[in-house]
Amino acid sequence: AKDELAAIVRKLEEELEKKLPLFPAPLLAEPKVAQGIEDLKRDLALPPEKRSEGVSKRLMNVLNLTSEAEKFQSTVHLRPELRKNAEGREFNMQVIYFGLACAYAVNDDGDFALVGRPTADGWKFEERKELAPQIQQLIAATTGDQDAAFVNLPLLKP
Repeated sequence: AKDELAAIVRKLEEELEKKLPLFPAPLLAEPKVAQGIEDLKRDLALPPEKRSEGVSKRLMNVLNLTSEAEKFQSTVHLRPELRKNAEGREFNMQVIYFGLACAYAVNDDGDFALVGRPTADGWKFEERKELAPQIQQLIAATTGDQDAAFVNLPLLKP
């Protein structure tokens, strides 16, 4: 039974590792998640003869990482981040993440904006300067600096 459980946990760990590029930077930076990923990678490096050791701890790690991803997925997160434009110029930006689905970013001056989506290679952000006013309005409504409002923004196709 222990060997069978170890095989199941190993499969869960391998599948979770494939999903890690879908985690946005703020989620990856959370201490609990960063530690869990470090433990996951260590466990995935175990030689075959040691894979049945610590199965319950490894299963709990998979469950904890999944739980943290689900918590992130269920809320909207506003984070300050440094982002670069195509010319390499760096901007202080407010980035609003809608769970694990998409993100919108705008600089303080409102003249540079990005739209982000998760991909198999990690999160990719594309410049969308024309959306800066709407994204500023969205962030102002999120922070309470402005009354709640409906803001129309495009969703990028995966």
